[in-house]
Amino acid sequence: MICVFCFLLLRKFLKSLITKQPQDLLLVIGTGVSAAVAPGIPALCSWRSCIEAVIEVAEQLEVLHPGDVAEFCKEVIKDRDLLVVAHDLIRKMSPRTGDTKPNFFQDCLMEVFDNLEQHIQNPVVLQSVLRLMERGTMVLTTNYDNLLEIFGHQQGKPMESLDLKDKDKVLQWARGHINYGVLHIHGLYTDPCGMVLDPSGYKDVTQDPEVMVCVIFKILTVCFQTILFLSFHTHYLSLYDPTKP
Repeated sequence: MICVFCFLLLRKFLKSLITKQPQDLLLVIGTGVSAAVAPGIPALCSWRSCIEAVIEVAEQLEVLHPGDVAEFCKEVIKDRDLLVVAHDLIRKMSPRTGDTKPNFFQDCLMEVFDNLEQHIQNPVVLQSVLRLMERGTMVLTTNYDNLLEIFGHQQGKPMESLDLKDKDKVLQWARGHINYGVLHIHGLYTDPCGMVLDPSGYKDVTQDPEVMVCVIFKILTVCFQTILFLSFHTHYLSLYDPTKP
């Protein structure tokens, strides 16, 4: 009975989407979109895959000692808390300064996500998102990559990547003034210092309460219309812990 009830609710919701106007929609994009668009990059599939890719590149660039590589690989495989693994991994890349987000980490990320535009194999989803944006849909993502922006630029769209550190841009986005803005609430790989790697990381990138109030208000007001989560695992829906696999 419960399954039937859930199915009926889902069918009712899907039917209701047909009547929604694009300008009343907040689209929240998850890892499934990137994984489908560029299946050749395993790091896009999950947080676990991303960590594994960084470890592999760190080994290739000789940023990590072979013994450390083996230890980190073991930690990932045995299902240790991935947040702890990531934190330890980044610190290990900069043992002298203790900086939690050093240049070595950035070098590895840039290598992992190198030449994203060449890996776009299935752009159909991105095309659909761009059409919605043309009609007023706002887009927010928990992904670290900028595949949507890259594809949009290829289509001649004035795409902008935004993160929570840029107060003015975020406020403009929340007020609907940036038609082709994509808000990366967990940051972007091109700026490791702005990446949110665990729930406490929000504190580092949201020093201005006005930004958070405006974004939260926008999300709450859209809640009375429709928020659509695209290609998310169920545990992503809380937006609490963005880094689980």
